[in-house]
Amino acid sequence: MAKLAAGALLALALALAACAPAVAPAPTTLFLVGRRQVSALHPSDLTVAANLGLPAPAIAGVVDAPRHRLDLLVGGASPALLALPAAAPRLQRLARLDLAPRALALGRRGRRLYILGAAAGGARLQILDASTGASLRRQDFAGAPRGLALAPSGRILIATANPNALVIVGSHRNVPAQTITLGCQPRQLASLPYGHKAFVLCPQRLAVMDTAAPGLLTYLELGTHPRRMLLKPDGGELYVSNAGGTISIVNTADNEISGTLLAGVGADAMAVAPDGSTLYVANADAGTLSVISLAARTQLAMVRVGEHPVQLALAGDFVFAADAGSGDLAAVRNANDPNNPNTLVTLLPAPPQPALLAPVPRQ
Repeated sequence: MAKLAAGALLALALALAACAPAVAPAPTTLFLVGRRQVSALHPSDLTVAANLGLPAPAIAGVVDAPRHRLDLLVGGASPALLALPAAAPRLQRLARLDLAPRALALGRRGRRLYILGAAAGGARLQILDASTGASLRRQDFAGAPRGLALAPSGRILIATANPNALVIVGSHRNVPAQTITLGCQPRQLASLPYGHKAFVLCPQRLAVMDTAAPGLLTYLELGTHPRRMLLKPDGGELYVSNAGGTISIVNTADNEISGTLLAGVGADAMAVAPDGSTLYVANADAGTLSVISLAARTQLAMVRVGEHPVQLALAGDFVFAADAGSGDLAAVRNANDPNNPNTLVTLLPAPPQPALLAPVPRQ
């Protein structure tokens, strides 16, 4: 009888669990940042929450998930760090800056903000308290700032031009910086979320760097006119979009090009599904969105989204593509939609010169 009662209770529990409503995803606000304007959108119902003017041109931004806000760098005559809360979008000034900002990163624990810019004829790193905006550290380097990334070890990675180099900065002031000379001019920089490896995108090739025993590991030849790179969520692959219409797949463990995917002309911005199943590519010169299965290495769909899509983001049930030509924001059903996958739902007005698309959790 005891066994029967236990079995009945288990069956009842399973039945109740099956009837329980699914847990809804956390609500987000999608920020679309143009050069001098920000729009805030609710992806759940595609309504506009706010349209805000910026005091100066937007340079870079980062999602500050612990504080449910977007941190945004603006340049101009009075460069500053701004914060935009996701729950009630409005502009908040966190700090004034003494550099011409170029890149922004949030520390892995969410305590510090790292800002790279130009100052005093070279590159300057400024570290701020993420909660208060107070300045914690400032350090200058030779060269023009090109990229910023944070290594899992706590080291700060800076790419510079003139001279072309990767500078590795210790997390403490008393640790001297290390410089690795590059044989190409860096355009973008990325670091693996584990281990001691970084990638520097140059005009025609990719430099793979060791950041523990600092040095160059190898150069990898890419497709025609590489534009951007994106890490898969697990860090196992790096994708590089090539304007010639292809995506180069880099095996980050073996430091090799493991394959090439077909996209569209002007392949540019990319987004990858959180589960790593699908890659989305904005084909800027074709006005289309490529939907690619990463398991099958094949294109699932090609969706017309405008004239010149240059920014992508995944939020809710949609892939959003911001268009620099038509001035629209296209909302496309994602590949997981069981009824209408990869279909254009609507076009929304967007700020001119879109520079960033960023979904930020509201709670």
